[in-house]
Amino acid sequence: YPRSMSSPTSAPESEEGASSTSTGPANASPLPITSISDVFSYKSLVHAIAGATGGVSAISVFFPLNTARIRIQVASSEDAKSLLQTIRDAIEDDGFLSLYQGWKSAVLAIGASNFVYFYTYNLLKLAYRNKTGRKNLSVRANLVIASLAGIVNVLLTSPIWTVNTRLVVQRKKVGLLGT
Repeated sequence: YPRSMSSPTSAPESEEGASSTSTGPANASPLPITSISDVFSYKSLVHAIAGATGGVSAISVFFPLNTARIRIQVASSEDAKSLLQTIRDAIEDDGFLSLYQGWKSAVLAIGASNFVYFYTYNLLKLAYRNKTGRKNLSVRANLVIASLAGIVNVLLTSPIWTVNTRLVVQRKKVGLLGT
């Protein structure tokens, strides 16, 4: 394990803010990507799982707001209502659990989306460091890498989000875990 993970009292590894005079894992010379095990690194996997977990937690807590937002977006202009009125109408018409319609597909979508983004971001960051030999990313490099990771994410996960939107706007009574 990296030093930052071996002890709860050790300072976290800072990749972007590391000083050039400090020592330790943050300043170790980057190793070239030479095998499939470099692509599927422990560090990239941890970042991807953390991103997916954070996204799943957030979508689970705020899913009723997402459902109301989607219903407002697909409503005709004369049927559009406020957020609170949309939530009240959904509960009256279809029951409280209708606010969670499409929840499973949303959890799958956000989990997959965040996993792909964070994994791709860390992989591209590693490739950049290997190519340039720089330990820290410039603002420009960080923006380019983050943008490329976002593009890969959208290309790979858009079909899941499309299915999720369709499931959310279907008007039928379902259980909390039903989609």
